[in-house]
Amino acid sequence: MSNNESQRVNIQFSIELDELPTEAHRLLNKSFTHLNKSKEIYGDIDCTDFDLSSDTWNKIDSIRVCLARTDQVLDDLQNIIGGYLEMQTNAIKPQEVKSSPSSEAPAVPNPFADVHPDASPHTRPPDMASMKEHMQQIMSQMEKKMGENGLSEQEQTAAEALKNKMAAFTGAPDENTNKTSG
Repeated sequence: MSNNESQRVNIQFSIELDELPTEAHRLLNKSFTHLNKSKEIYGDIDCTDFDLSSDTWNKIDSIRVCLARTDQVLDDLQNIIGGYLEMQTNAIKPQEVKSSPSSEAPAVPNPFADVHPDASPHTRPPDMASMKEHMQQIMSQMEKKMGENGLSEQEQTAAEALKNKMAAFTGAPDENTNKTSG
């Protein structure tokens, strides 16, 4: 394409939600204008007596510039619509969570809940006993799966270390702490 291309710059601004359809329609019309311009230029090229001239080269370049502008505007429009759809999806999700009845006790303040990737404001953090029980279930499942193939010496050492860390963390030794299946 030609070197006369104008530079593009990304801008960000906000509008009222009810103005979004009008703005989207404006961008669609802008892309249609660029597309029509390329169609007009294409019509100026004589396909019956096609000549390899600088005039033809310039017209083809102009068509490509118009098509590139069309694509850029349509890309912007697609991003706007995608953002709107994402906003709609996110607006629905919290309502679904809020509307579901919960039989659990109210959430206990937890200073780590905000930074935990699985944190949910609607669930109560488990107590140490339930955490330990859950970890033991996971370890048991892992041992069963690994038991079918057998644990390597390194895996056995890692499993024992994990069990010991869990027991130390929960403050109560586990009767299976020093056992691994093989």
